[in-house]
Amino acid sequence: MIDDNKKIYFPFFLILFFLFSNHNLFSQTEKNTKVITGIVDGLDTLGLKTGDLAFFQNTEFYGELTQIGTLSPFTHSAMIVVDSSGDILLTHATNNDYDGFLIPVIGEKKPRSGVILTKLEDLFLTIDNDKSGFYKHIWIRKLKDSLISRPFAKKVLKLYSKYKDHPFETSSLNFILSTFDFFIHGKDVLTFSKDNKWMCSEYISYLFKDLSFPIKLKEPPHETTPVDIYMQINDYYEDPIIYEFANGKYHIISNQ
Repeated sequence: MIDDNKKIYFPFFLILFFLFSNHNLFSQTEKNTKVITGIVDGLDTLGLKTGDLAFFQNTEFYGELTQIGTLSPFTHSAMIVVDSSGDILLTHATNNDYDGFLIPVIGEKKPRSGVILTKLEDLFLTIDNDKSGFYKHIWIRKLKDSLISRPFAKKVLKLYSKYKDHPFETSSLNFILSTFDFFIHGKDVLTFSKDNKWMCSEYISYLFKDLSFPIKLKEPPHETTPVDIYMQINDYYEDPIIYEFANGKYHIISNQ
């Protein structure tokens, strides 16, 4: 059960841990040849449309720290875009690093990190020759058309073009601090100033705003986490379709 009231006093030992952590510790420099993408069937049968959302649970070391720090299973969030050809794409802010492998970016010759556009199926992947899925679970939540005017793909892609030069926020400390409040004399000393670098949920927050979604997030974009997004869209999005890895592929384990 995910607790929506996640703002609590932050334990000082966790602050110290992340202050002395370096995100480069988790990065890889050599390309992993054990990566297989697209290990899922039937995405085109789900009736996915532009504006639907996807959430991910990464259980690598960095992902585990993120889950502990944000008090949730979610480590990544993204928006689905279905283009005029029917291709199911994903726009998201990400480090795009899968043990040294970078997922191809639509319309670009070289893969990169930051705000990008990829194929949704490419995130259903393994980095160990199909022994396990990189993401333990993937949640897909479909927008309720009766409550929100669904955005056109052209509009979302235009916003992507506007924002794609934003680099990814690589600081694990900033990501974790966005989850907590610690007040001294009425001031939250754990807040951090916003900059040009974006987290995944920060990008989604700006998309919500620019698309005039009536979703009222409780925190500013740079302090919004994937679990904030997940919990605060409940009135406007359907219950999740949940995928889990088993026997070499991702399978649906819960469909609303």
